[in-house]
Amino acid sequence: MLRIRVYRNGRVTNEKVKVDQLGWLAKDQNATIWVDLDSPDPETIEALRDQLGFHKLAVEDVLGARQRPKLETYGDRFFLNAYATEVRAVREDGEPREACEDGESRKNAGAASPSALGRGPDEDAGEDPDGDPGQAADLRLRTTEVSAFITDNMVVVVPGGGGFDAEEVLTRADQNADICHRGSGFLVYSLLDYLVDRQLEAAEALDGSADDLGSLLFARRPQDIQLRSFRLHKELTVLRRVLVPMREVLSAVLRHASAPQNAQGAVNTELLPYFQDVYDHVLRAVDWTESARDMVNNVLQTYLTIQSNNMNIIMKKVTSWAAIVAVPTAITGFYGMNVPYPGVGTQWGVAVAVVVMLALSVLLYTVFKRKNWL
Repeated sequence: MLRIRVYRNGRVTNEKVKVDQLGWLAKDQNATIWVDLDSPDPETIEALRDQLGFHKLAVEDVLGARQRPKLETYGDRFFLNAYATEVRAVREDGEPREACEDGESRKNAGAASPSALGRGPDEDAGEDPDGDPGQAADLRLRTTEVSAFITDNMVVVVPGGGGFDAEEVLTRADQNADICHRGSGFLVYSLLDYLVDRQLEAAEALDGSADDLGSLLFARRPQDIQLRSFRLHKELTVLRRVLVPMREVLSAVLRHASAPQNAQGAVNTELLPYFQDVYDHVLRAVDWTESARDMVNNVLQTYLTIQSNNMNIIMKKVTSWAAIVAVPTAITGFYGMNVPYPGVGTQWGVAVAVVVMLALSVLLYTVFKRKNWL
């Protein structure tokens, strides 16, 4: 499915435009055009290329898979590649739990927030005496590749799957009527703002999950904390691969926006504060991701240290009891030899042996208890 929306003077028009009309419409500098597809269909993209003259390398990137986030320049045109992210809570069997939703900043289902993932603002996963903190849901990160061809007055968006919500991008564009000047800058801003907000929410959710993971260290019944740590570290690594290149993308956009010759281009200087705000969100998401990775590493190292300490405590207890048991074993073994030692075969000999065994056992128990080995 192909959707074409035309803006004039910052307002959406009711113009019905077909693909074969985009070529002449793109030459109308009073029109700003938004085009989005459901999926990277080769025939449709080839038709758009014939009308709009996209660079063949950019088209290859769209039809290819898993390109890194980037912003490339082809003359007076740009090619953007980025990722929309979504975090879902899943049970141990891999089935997704109810969709996570952040009602304050997003309307679409599936957006992750700490509250929706089972942890309220005043709740801690490790402090519920009746629940089982080890059974908290894991988080899974879903990424959807989003490519965009950008010209002075046109944005063509090609998502790589169903994880991209073009309706929300257009809603944001409609809400930014105060920056809907000539050119496609406000559409580029709405697209980047949407993508970065999704990434920021994913970073926030994974950071909250890392905090919850830390509280499981001292829960009564921690379960599979190593497995959950490795899974969360994997998701954070994937998110970091998405976020770190986005800093370069926003830096390139800011450099282009601040250039004097681009005042009337695809990104004009009036949008500079808006792109700066998006860039700040990217930096915050990267910081959250890095702190969450550090937290997971610390949790894993602390868990291994706790396990090692517990093993040492167990070994001390086992060694102490073995020493206590060794005393009567040695005495009975000594008198068990077929040698006529004093007291063998007499009642007083048995009494002396029992008293010695009890006295030495009590003495060893007292010594080990004072040393906190028992």
